[in-house]
This record gives sequence, C-alpha cells and structure tokens, in this order.
Amino acid sequence: FEFDKEEEAVFYLKKVDTVFQENRDVLPRIRETYALLKNYYKEKNAPEQQLHYVEQLIKLDSILHGNELYLNKNIIEEYDIPRLIAEKETIINALEKKGSRARRIIIIVSAVLAVAVLLLYYQHNRIMLYKKQAEALINERHVQLKSAKKSSRSKSAVGISEAIVSSILAGLETFERKQGYLDPGINIHTLSKEINTNANYLSKVINHHKNVSFTHYINRLR
Repeated sequence: FEFDKEEEAVFYLKKVDTVFQENRDVLPRIRETYALLKNYYKEKNAPEQQLHYVEQLIKLDSILHGNELYLNKNIIEEYDIPRLIAEKETIINALEKKGSRARRIIIIVSAVLAVAVLLLYYQHNRIMLYKKQAEALINERHVQLKSAKKSSRSKSAVGISEAIVSSILAGLETFERKQGYLDPGINIHTLSKEINTNANYLSKVINHHKNVSFTHYINRLR
C-alpha cells in the first residue's frame, strides 16, 4: 500500500471480504485480497486480525483446490494450504503464549494487591488498637486528675478532710458548752480521745480555727 492511502486501501479490501461473505462468489483474485490483509495485519503486529485472514485464506484455498476450473500450475504452487496452516498454528501459539503471559501478570498483580490489602488491614487494626490504648490512658489520667481534685476539695486548709474538721469543731463546741476546760487534768491527749480524734488533728484545728495553741486555748476559756 502507499503510505498515505493505506487506511483507504484496507477499507476497500475489507469491503471485498464482506461481499465474498455475503455472495460466496469464489474467484482467484479474492485470494489476493485476503493475502494483502493478512500481511497488513502481520506488519501491524495484530495477530488476532492476522489469524482471521489466514483462516479465510485456508477456507478460500480449500474451495479453489476443489474447483479445477480455476487451477493451473502457478495457482497450485501459490495456494499452499499446509504453509497457511503452519502460519495459523504459529499465530495461535503466539496468542496462547501472550494469553498465558497475561494470565501470569494478572495472577502476580492480584497477589500483590491481596498482600497490599492485608497489610493495610493489619496496619489499620494496629492504628485502631493504639488509638484505643491512647484513649484508655487519657481517660484513666482524666479520672485520676478528677479524683485528685475531688480529694483536694474535700480537704480543709489544714490538710485534713472537711468531715474530720467539722467533727473536731463540733466536739470542741460540746467541750466548751460543758465547761470541760475547768478540769485541771485536761490536756490535748485526753481531749482528743474525748472527741474521738488524735492530738495532731486537734492541735491543727485549734491552731487554724482558734488562732492559738492548745494551751492558750484552754487558758483563754478558763
């Protein structure tokens, strides 16, 4: 074909093929059409189309061989069916190898994708696990801080819980009302036992709430 008219020529050659398929008019010149198309697709490295026209050639040559009207010595030599069959087998083998190679590539790509998906799934699970652990630690720390604040709020300025301070102050109020300070044997230890506390807590409460030491507290009451 001329380069600039190649596509146009192929178009008309295919039209000849279409006419043959419809009318089944067997003429020796039709063979040249198939030979040109076969060689064209061979040069274009299009084995599927090449195989199609090889098969058409074999079919046409078989018909021509059976029709002695068209045969002469040159035609018999040109219509080499075994050669076309060999070419057909070569093309089929090439296509099968190509298909096998494509299948191997698909298998390899599928395996790689499967491994990638598994790795992503594993990584996602690890991230979610770390996230849960981090959230658990944050929640635990939050609870600890909340507990510490609550504990801090429950303690008075003297470092004793408000409940104990209230109990000691109530005990001192009863002690003052009953004038227990008049007892000459009263001391911080006997008084702490009397109001169910200890000498250390009693001393701190008196120092903070009465603004005096235990001795001055007793003397002032007397």
